[in-house]
Amino acid sequence: MLKTKMFALASVTTLTGLVMATSGSGCSSPPEATEDAGTDAPTSDVRGDRADVDTGPPEESTCPTTTAIDATKLPWKSPT
Repeated sequence: MLKTKMFALASVTTLTGLVMATSGSGCSSPPEATEDAGTDAPTSDVRGDRADVDTGPPEESTCPTTTAIDATKLPWKSPT
């Protein structure tokens, strides 16, 4: 009886951890632009003639696609 309860507790704990891990890495919206009303900084570009900083490749979306998937076009091999 104790073995069954411990197994149930371990299963629930594992599933809870899995849900928490996947929800943390799920879809996220891009950060919203906010205006800072309290700045007294000049609005001109102070960098001069320096080159722009390379920000790297654009980030890919982590959200799953919402388009329909046609399973007939996927390659499939029979298990032989």
